Amino acid sequence: MYLCIYKRGNKYYSQVVKKVTENFTIVNEKMEAVKLGYKQKVESYAFNGWEDFKKIKHYLRVNYGLRMFVADIKAIDKTYQKFIIELMKNPFYELMLAERDEQNEVAEDETGNVRLIELLDVSDWFEAQKEFGFESDFYKNIFTAEELPQ
Repeated sequence: MYLCIYKRGNKYYSQVVKKVTENFTIVNEKMEAVKLGYKQKVESYAFNGWEDFKKIKHYLRVNYGLRMFVADIKAIDKTYQKFIIELMKNPFYELMLAERDEQNEVAEDETGNVRLIELLDVSDWFEAQKEFGFESDFYKNIFTAEELPQ
């Protein structure tokens, strides 16, 4: 698998593909179909697991606005935490970290029931665990050995 960055006009797009020569069509923010392929590819990176992600994370953060979050979401009968990656201001990846059955007083439309902590370094992960009341060692997958506490 490869994470490819494409440019069409003055807009950048990202896609995970099996082959860098793949062509595909996406819908942009104006609800227009945009065809992307090898000719629009700007960069590509091996993306076969979290070790590959750790290698490119800093570069993507600096050049393409990569952001990572832990979200605490309260529904009427559940509370759960998710790990979310955003790339170029678009959702890129989401993973359920923890879930527990509990009754919550939430608005019917469920707006305002989400709290986020942005992960700028590993200490933010531990703060999210403390604040949101969950435990997970998933942080080892997204932070390099140099970033982890000794």
